[in-house]
Amino acid sequence: MEKTNWLEQFNQRTQLAKLLEINTLTEPFGLTLSQEEAQLVLAERNRTLKEQKRDRKSVV
Repeated sequence: MEKTNWLEQFNQRTQLAKLLEINTLTEPFGLTLSQEEAQLVLAERNRTLKEQKRDRKSVV
């Protein structure tokens, strides 16, 4: 398991919360993400950014 510092953990929780907030906009259309699905989206995003050698902090 990759070690992360407290600031990165906070950033991950913030990103997850923002992603889950989008459910309020998409729910009327029958589209929502569970917490697990949102975590998978963020994990894939981070993996892709790492694979492409892009800094996660520069992408919002």
